[in-house]
Amino acid sequence: MAAFRRDRGTVLVVVLVLGVMMAAFALASLLVSSAATRGAEAAILRGRAFFVASAGFEDQCKGLRDMMSAAALGEPFKTFEALAGQHTIQRRPLMSRGFTVGEYDVVIGSVQAVDVSNRDVSVIVTGAAPAFDHPQAVTRTISAVVRLGVGRSQVFDYVYFINNWGWYYGNTIIANGNVRANGQFDFGGYASTINGLPRFNDSSGGTFDDQVDDGGVYAGWNIVGSSRARGTTSKPEHMHAFGEHLPMPNLTDLTPYEGMARLNESSIKIGNETVCDGVVGDEDGEKSNLYLHGQKNKPIVLDGPVVVRGDLIIKGYVTGKGSFYVQGNIYVAGNVRYKNPIEPLPGKPDKESMTKWLTANRKADALGLFAREHIIVGDYTDKYFQRYVGPWVRDKRNSSEEDAGEDGIPNTRPGRDGILGTADDDILENDGKWTVEHYTAQHARDGLIPEGSHIGEAIPGTGEDIDGDGKYDPGTQMTEFNTKAPLSRQYWGGNFPQGVGHLKYKTICDNNHKINRLDGAFYTNHTFAMLTLDWGHDLNINGCLVSRNEAIVYGTKHAILNYDLRLLEEGFGLQLPRTWKPLQLVMWRSN
Repeated sequence: MAAFRRDRGTVLVVVLVLGVMMAAFALASLLVSSAATRGAEAAILRGRAFFVASAGFEDQCKGLRDMMSAAALGEPFKTFEALAGQHTIQRRPLMSRGFTVGEYDVVIGSVQAVDVSNRDVSVIVTGAAPAFDHPQAVTRTISAVVRLGVGRSQVFDYVYFINNWGWYYGNTIIANGNVRANGQFDFGGYASTINGLPRFNDSSGGTFDDQVDDGGVYAGWNIVGSSRARGTTSKPEHMHAFGEHLPMPNLTDLTPYEGMARLNESSIKIGNETVCDGVVGDEDGEKSNLYLHGQKNKPIVLDGPVVVRGDLIIKGYVTGKGSFYVQGNIYVAGNVRYKNPIEPLPGKPDKESMTKWLTANRKADALGLFAREHIIVGDYTDKYFQRYVGPWVRDKRNSSEEDAGEDGIPNTRPGRDGILGTADDDILENDGKWTVEHYTAQHARDGLIPEGSHIGEAIPGTGEDIDGDGKYDPGTQMTEFNTKAPLSRQYWGGNFPQGVGHLKYKTICDNNHKINRLDGAFYTNHTFAMLTLDWGHDLNINGCLVSRNEAIVYGTKHAILNYDLRLLEEGFGLQLPRTWKPLQLVMWRSN
């Protein structure tokens, strides 16, 4: 029986050992489970910290874009270079539905010059979750480099670009080049011809990078009425709707271009006689308006960019390479043609043929006509101009009242779905308010308020300030086409006719309604207005036409727009109007 008792004791020991083992296993399981939980929590916090840091990077990029919108292009990088080493954002909370997700810090490590037109900005962002001071805080750091720069505006990539609703209402319109509108592009059911050009990732220096597409029609809104369109790029696959909006250059402040003109020692000659230097109207007693008439044996000789502080009247032959930046209106009072013109574009454009064309035409004449206000072609005082052009200027599709909403395009309040009261409505359009950004104390601290401006004033070019002058505009009025000064030598420089008193515009305007040749790049962020009635000939525009509104009425065999491929290059033999380039991500890494 004693043996029985011994067996029982053995069982008790085994049970005790097993109990201890089970308890130890349970404790170990709890410890492992707790460690796993802590690991999972840490992983969650690590992911959250990265999310917070990413949000901080986007916040800093927005800050850079806001600074770009307020910075003058005269010294575009001055304010940004002052950011080097600055702690631009300190422990800013990231909120979601009233709760703090985390905090982030941002430091600008350096601002390095890439070249004269670009700067690389080093951005270091640290995100913390739940917060920097939390005992279990987890941090992640993102180091990135973004490039900001200025350059030729992309609107000059197109033979016809409208910063509004674009239209081709005519069976005899021929575009040899790509066309684009920031709003809707409407063919109106007409059989217009679109012979687009291939687009490439880069086209600087006379070479072309990888091809993007075959070219055609581009719009920031929809493309309608194109079923009868003709040409090499008129098929549905060539219709690119709802693309990004391209910003227009702001010519309100011509100071940067005056600097370029002086640096270049620009001038204008008529034949061998110099009629002006690089800036017209900057000296005491100097006439601010310029009249230029070139003849085949005595052309207007261009040499670099010229700034005109008043209005410009131009007609006749030009030679050389140069541009006019005009504070007021540009009046085209007759045909404007190159003495050494460009050749026709390749019949089947591709990388090879376009490169050859650029090489062959590099020395051809080049003219830029860039107006802060309007460009008027023909006799605007004539009753037929008023009768035929006036209704198009006033047409609702040409509306330029600065109550056009967030997208700056009229007639888009219902959004893409066309239904009012839905999420995509542009609620700022036609709300009776001029919505813009204003200079703040922070702008003052950053040195972004230009001389003569003050805290509380509108920042030019922001919000609904479409033309970028910092003032509300109700839309184009026909009276705005009037010259600001009487037509006499008292007010006009250049080669204004001698021995006459005050002239009427119709006596200056050649060909009456028969202007049919315009060589050059034309730009205005207001209205391009034209009447031509020359039924026996074609209207040829060789270069590009870029405007906010377009009111061209033509009575010719065809209206032909031929793109000048040299516009794809930075110079075009002259300095094209500039804009800020989109912020570019150069480098990104995280821990």
